[in-house]
Amino acid sequence: MIALTGLSLLAGCSGEDRKAAAYRWQPPMEHVSWGQSKEEVLAALDLSEEDTENLGELVDTTAEMLILKEPLSFLGKDVQAMLAFDPEAGLVRVGYSFVEDGALEEVLPELLEEYSSEQGTENSIYGSMPQDMDAESVQKYKEYVEQEGMAKDEVEEYCSLPLVVVTYDTDSSSPMYNSCNFSGSRAALWEHAQ
Repeated sequence: MIALTGLSLLAGCSGEDRKAAAYRWQPPMEHVSWGQSKEEVLAALDLSEEDTENLGELVDTTAEMLILKEPLSFLGKDVQAMLAFDPEAGLVRVGYSFVEDGALEEVLPELLEEYSSEQGTENSIYGSMPQDMDAESVQKYKEYVEQEGMAKDEVEEYCSLPLVVVTYDTDSSSPMYNSCNFSGSRAALWEHAQ
């Protein structure tokens, strides 16, 4: 786990001159792709720094975490959005906390349909599996993560993991209740590799 977290911190590329890689599970926001810088994402959302609250000092992580001050709409429901940016890899996570109590349960069938997958767990969905993509792109991805410092014997296993994982929580006793998180740290590396 430490190696995976460390690798997500190594990827480096401004992303300004690249297009989003071709796979299904981009972030759940229009005109935004994994690996974009904070500035690129805010511009795509037509927001400025003043429209966000920086949580970076409140959590023990190197990622810069921003909360959007105004709610967004996701699956027809208002959500409070959180964005996490790795200093090197760019956008690696989008978190949505539904404003209305129980709203996630209402839209869960739509979420599961929109992000359908044969892989996952009880409260998560795995998407954009590298083995389902073209061999040339997968090879670039493997070469990139090795170039960025992953041990050669770990590359194959790491590069078989889903690029995006969607987790959700409908347990009212959980601190993450009524939330949905899109984790794309591997997708950000995939973007930088292409």
